[in-house]
This record gives sequence, C-alpha cells and structure tokens, in this order.
Amino acid sequence: MINKRIGRFLVLLLLAAMAAAIWLLTRPQQGEQVKENAELDKRSAYEQSLVLRYTFDEVELPEPGSAIHAAADATGHDNGAILNGGTLQAEGKFGSSYQLDGASAYAEMPTAVLNGLEELTISAWVNLNDLRTWQRIFDFGNGVDRYLFLTPMSETGNMKLAIKNGGGEQIIHAEAEFPVDSWTNVAFTWSGTTGVLYLNGREAARNDELSIKPTDMAGTTGNFIGKSQFDVDPFLSGQVDEVRIYSKR
Repeated sequence: MINKRIGRFLVLLLLAAMAAAIWLLTRPQQGEQVKENAELDKRSAYEQSLVLRYTFDEVELPEPGSAIHAAADATGHDNGAILNGGTLQAEGKFGSSYQLDGASAYAEMPTAVLNGLEELTISAWVNLNDLRTWQRIFDFGNGVDRYLFLTPMSETGNMKLAIKNGGGEQIIHAEAEFPVDSWTNVAFTWSGTTGVLYLNGREAARNDELSIKPTDMAGTTGNFIGKSQFDVDPFLSGQVDEVRIYSKR
C-alpha cells in the first residue's frame, strides 16, 4: 500500500514538473513581452496622429458603381472630401475604392487641412490605369507658386515629389517607374529638412536638404486627389484607396 502511494506521489510530482517545464518554455519572455507592448503603444500613438482617412467604403450608397459626391473622414475629425465625379468600385484594395476617369474626376480635401503640422506622413493605395506625365496622386497648394504634389510620372518618366513656397522648387525624384495595373502603396514622410518617398514600404528616394518646412504649407486652399494646380496637367486615371494623412513622420 505504501509503495502504491509513493508511486502515485512520484507520478503526480513528475506531471507537475512537466507542466511547469511546458509553461516555462511557452510563456512569453519578459523582454519579448516588453517589446510587444512597446510596439502596440507605438502603433496606438501613430493611429492617434491621424488627421484624415478616406476608406471610400460609403455604406449609404445603393450599389458599387454609383456616382458619389462625398467621402467621409473615418477619423471623426470632419475632414471629409468633396468628390467631383468618379464612381465607387467594389473591388478596391480594402473594400471599395474611388475610381477616377482621367478626364475630369477628382477629390477635394478641406481647406488648410495641413495646418499646424510640424511633421507629416501622407499615404495612399493607388492602382493606375496608365502613366500620364504630370498627373497627380495628390496636390496641396494655392496655385502654381505654392504647392506640395506627388506625380507618378514626371519629365524623367518616374515618380516625383515637388514642394514650392514662392521661391524655387525643391524635389524628391525616384529612380523607379511607378507600377501600372496593380495596387501600389505610396507614402511620403516629411520632418524638418528630410523628406522621404516610399513605394510598397521601401524607400524609393529622399532629400535631406529641404529648406521648406511642413508648417510652410499651412493655409493651402486647393487640396486635391487626382488633380493638379496646373490646368494643363492631366487628371489621374485609376483607383485610389485608403488615403491617410498623419501628423507624425
């Protein structure tokens, strides 16, 4: 009887030891947990810096393909866009997207939407139908002497970002050609003297000697998606989805 009890005790002790070993092996390491929490905090802070976000998932529309007149700001900051022409397409990058016809359709963001931004990030998913020299992904400005624009195709045939504030133009020129007929993520970050362009999460070009600052773009009255400050430039032909502006780099 005593031997049986001892045997049971040893079995239970062994099982407890195995359970403890499994827990030690599978529990998150303290360093990893701290790193994961820090990453979550960073992501939360970045999301809180959203100035505007257009998903183009306008649920009140009767059906995809219908003409739309406004895009809601998903951040709740009331920075919705006026949509001049274009249609809602069911097959966007995420949910629906805004289809621009390349003839006259464009979106107009609120006046002075860049006010108060000491640094910024602008990002969007774009699916171009074709490349047209000087068509715009976005263009913020007050006419042809003050602007911040991104074109997928400049005079070199490649993507270019240009900034002007009454003086000379300051540029960031990518060497890669912008993709066509595929969803592409494009982003621009700007802080101090440094501006960086990204394509699909990878750095495409940078300028570390910008003398114009993000705060110099305050008060812009013509803030467009798919349209240029210059009347001679073509409209964007393609789809746009998940347009975001952050107040952080």
